[in-house]
Amino acid sequence: MTSNEWKDFTKPAEIWRICRDIAHALQELFPLSQSFLCHNDVVNMVRKPSGRKINPRMLANEYMQRCQLGQCGGACCLHGVWVDSMEKERILARAEAVSAWLPAALRDPLAWFDGREEADADSESGWVFHTTVLPDRGHYGGTACIFLREDARCALQCAGQALGLHPWTLKPFYCVLHPLDLDREGRITLDETEALLAEEGSCLRPANEKVSLLELFSEELAWLADARDLESMVERAVWRKTRKGESHEDA
Repeated sequence: MTSNEWKDFTKPAEIWRICRDIAHALQELFPLSQSFLCHNDVVNMVRKPSGRKINPRMLANEYMQRCQLGQCGGACCLHGVWVDSMEKERILARAEAVSAWLPAALRDPLAWFDGREEADADSESGWVFHTTVLPDRGHYGGTACIFLREDARCALQCAGQALGLHPWTLKPFYCVLHPLDLDREGRITLDETEALLAEEGSCLRPANEKVSLLELFSEELAWLADARDLESMVERAVWRKTRKGESHEDA
């Protein structure tokens, strides 16, 4: 094996393909239940993104609240999304289930990605593909991701739920992350409040009371963040709240 072949062999995407092939081989040798090793193979076993560290910014309390899907209509889906190569494989492995949640004209998996691809150091495998973006006069910005349904729901999330999986099993990392972001160290963070609330089509709205960002984004952090780091952040937040309460009592 040449050095270049070894580099390709050790890429996460290549390791994923090898695991998939092994799963298929094992099923032929030892037929197991459909919920374990089947055509869906590694899709079920490796479905949660690697845990991310959390920026201390998430310890803040802010005057903000989440948008309502019925009001925004999935405005954040206007540009489509970059999808990791392994996420793409998971989606295509469930093509039949995903297609069921799309209109007939959009059910061809070959049309789901527009051909753009590039390196991405923050993605799971290091390589991403872009979903197809379609013109949509009725949607914010006049365009929409191919997976956005007329009812503003994501076909990937609908398919995951219909399959009895976690709703975000097939949903791309960057979709789940939004409106959160990654800092230069790859930690989960959030942009400045004023900028987010002033952004047209933002997923956040002003609120009359402050809310903990850890609470506001609890579901996303539970899915994306490193469990130990999240636990540590929660402990720090509780400690801060306790200290603040004690200082008020002393006053």
